[in-house]
Amino acid sequence: MEPEKYSDKEREPARSMKRLIDSCSFPGCDNFYRPDFKAKLKCSQCKSMPYCNKACQKAHWPTHKEFCSTWAETASINSGITVAKAKVKMAKLMWLVRGMPDYCEEMWDQVNHWRSRGAEGKGGFIEFYFENFQQLFDAVETIENMPIFAYAPFVGMPGSPSCGSIRHSGGGPQDLPKPLKLPLRRYLNSQKERFLKTVHERVAFTQNDERPNLQMALKLAERNKDMFVLSVSVQLKGTYCTHMHDFIYRHLSYEPPLPPPASSSYQWQKSPRAARHVGGRRV
Repeated sequence: MEPEKYSDKEREPARSMKRLIDSCSFPGCDNFYRPDFKAKLKCSQCKSMPYCNKACQKAHWPTHKEFCSTWAETASINSGITVAKAKVKMAKLMWLVRGMPDYCEEMWDQVNHWRSRGAEGKGGFIEFYFENFQQLFDAVETIENMPIFAYAPFVGMPGSPSCGSIRHSGGGPQDLPKPLKLPLRRYLNSQKERFLKTVHERVAFTQNDERPNLQMALKLAERNKDMFVLSVSVQLKGTYCTHMHDFIYRHLSYEPPLPPPASSSYQWQKSPRAARHVGGRRV
């Protein structure tokens, strides 16, 4: 039986991430990180930072100037693809990985293994690390080409990147995210080799104590053992990386648990390269 069809708008929060990225970049602005607002002005150098007006751009320059040239240089060596566009792909990768229940079960095995080792695994998370944009795009393409065998309702934790829109009911705990339709995938035998090369070889359990926003997410995951942090990092020009993270839930969705998915077999190890890329400068 063919899986029920849903529109891309219903099932892909990468579109929501693009709307957030298109909002004003100045934290002091009322339009900062507003998905319903599209800023009309962009930094002319990196072409990734949008602003409401020149005033917001000028106010944000002391922060943005640290990595503006890096973002511009990174785009120049990636066929003009901006960091903002890469971030949309990063969000898409996390959405696609979330829709691989067999693989998520394997990630849970790794998280539980390191959590059971006490301080050695404390503050750990699963991270995809890509040395350039093309590696990221290859990983996204690999999973997109896998057959969809079903769709499942998905609700992210309120305030998380995959939360989606909120169903308002007058305030209070009844305000819940609107369910999204998550496509569920698994690879065919003929796709296994490419999946291992372009996706699985890029992921490892690792640790980091330098990214402030990540630390907040890790503390939440420590208090709620039914979720862990999934991160995507992409190397930029020089020592900079750009990062994005979200939560993976034990039962697929943040709302009522679904039956645990069947597991499969992958080989895992703690990342030998963690110190190399995790210590990179934050963007």
